[in-house]
Amino acid sequence: MKLHELSDNPGATKKRMRVARGPGSGKGKMGGRGIKGQEIPFGCFDQWL
Repeated sequence: MKLHELSDNPGATKKRMRVARGPGSGKGKMGGRGIKGQEIPFGCFDQWL
């Protein structure tokens, strides 16, 4: 067995989903981050207060 003959089992890997790339993508607008007011989209800003 050589390195170029290795592969994952069928179903072991999935394509990476690109989030926040428009409403037609299935993960558009908020990109799975929900509705969190001031914290979106970059997280909490308490460290600068």
